[in-house]
Amino acid sequence: MQRSTGRMPSFASCSREPADWEMLSRYVAFLARSKRPSTIRQYLNIVRISHLQADLPNPLLDNFKMDSLLTGIRRVRGTAQSYKLPVSPNHLLILRRHLDLNNACDCQQWAAILVGSRGLSRVSNFTDSDKCARRQDMQTVEGGLRISIHSSKIIQFQQRRHVVHFPVLKDHPLCPVSALVTFPSRSMAVPDDAPLFSIVHGGRVVPLSSEAFRRRLAAMFSASGLPCDQYNTDNLHMIGAVLRG
Repeated sequence: MQRSTGRMPSFASCSREPADWEMLSRYVAFLARSKRPSTIRQYLNIVRISHLQADLPNPLLDNFKMDSLLTGIRRVRGTAQSYKLPVSPNHLLILRRHLDLNNACDCQQWAAILVGSRGLSRVSNFTDSDKCARRQDMQTVEGGLRISIHSSKIIQFQQRRHVVHFPVLKDHPLCPVSALVTFPSRSMAVPDDAPLFSIVHGGRVVPLSSEAFRRRLAAMFSASGLPCDQYNTDNLHMIGAVLRG
């Protein structure tokens, strides 16, 4: 019996083409000993290219057995996960130092951050989209404010609106009610049916877009000395869970 050397076989050096199922499955099984599922697919792409160069049919096209084998390998080996760093309320206080809350754009950004964090809201719920809340959706209630969101994943079948309550945190720098009350006074006259975080600039209503919000948030992290590539808007949900706790 021939002993395996443990060396990585080069598919280009194989003489049997087109490749049959037995050859492909053994090749993939060998790769799975040391390679991640995503890397195995890159090796298999060489198989596809070598067949095309030889004017042979692609053996991987509509190959149910191969797809099942790769799925099984992914389940056993797992896939690499990319995790973001957690953001704490102290991080928010650091970010706040880089804002001038007398400036309409900075006030807009800060209010949006607190709505996203305290309300456990997705970016699409408070930036310009068909799901976002409008000025008319914000109401004063006893002990704070409430915002009615038209569409939310929390309400799976959209049978009703998602209502988020924001309590007053007296004299607290992370009070969302204070930010929401201050922002309209900085944004000038905005129609009630405009997106919640809209300002008037150059005589026209400019809503806060998700791209602008993410870009400003990344700039705030960078200015604070925090690696902006290690944080994203999903971290606002985690902040909200801490604040609510």
